[in-house]
Amino acid sequence: MNTSSRLPAREWWLLAALLLLAIIPSIAGGARLGDAVVSQVTAENARFVAALIPIVLHIVGTATLAFLTLGVVAIRRRRFAEHGAWMIRAYGLAMGAGTQVRTAGLPLVIFGPPDEPSRAITMIAGWALNAAIAEVIIVRRRVRSGPGAPEHQKVSVR
Repeated sequence: MNTSSRLPAREWWLLAALLLLAIIPSIAGGARLGDAVVSQVTAENARFVAALIPIVLHIVGTATLAFLTLGVVAIRRRRFAEHGAWMIRAYGLAMGAGTQVRTAGLPLVIFGPPDEPSRAITMIAGWALNAAIAEVIIVRRRVRSGPGAPEHQKVSVR
């Protein structure tokens, strides 16, 4: 077992390649999502407007995978608090479905069944709420750890 805090070059290359493969479709999906939500339906964007949910799921799934990967890198470096922060972020996004029930429930009761853009917005609201709560938890842990806390308890907000 390698006890060094540095990853071997071949592992960095693999990690970078996987993250690059994940980020490219996420950026493209984000651009398509933005285009589909704010613009009129055209022949070029019709299939994306009709399928906003898979685009959103793809982007959030990629973010969750990236957070998990960064958590693994942190724990390999024995940065326990940083690992915990990345895991909290990943958990927050992964648990978005439970929050989406709440962010979609009130609009459903008030306005009835949503169209595809409205449904995507309520889904994004669930993930955004979870991401915000995760960051609050991370910051509170960091503040509690304070400057006099042992190094392994300090939380990085990277």
